[in-house]
Amino acid sequence: MPFPSIDELQVLATNQDIALTPERLAQAYATHAATRPALEQLRRLPLSFLEPTEPAAALLWIRNGGRS
Repeated sequence: MPFPSIDELQVLATNQDIALTPERLAQAYATHAATRPALEQLRRLPLSFLEPTEPAAALLWIRNGGRS
């Protein structure tokens, strides 16, 4: 999925009835830009739903690239 521009992010927020000041929009955009690579990495990982995991185990699994 292409990276949205800050104007496109404003449109998405408006469509969700989210009112953002210019400062908050800039913060939201910066946060999105900073976390997007990690989110894309997570989306590429195969997920196994065979065993329940606790949060600490899930974080370790993510750090290990989807391997136990």
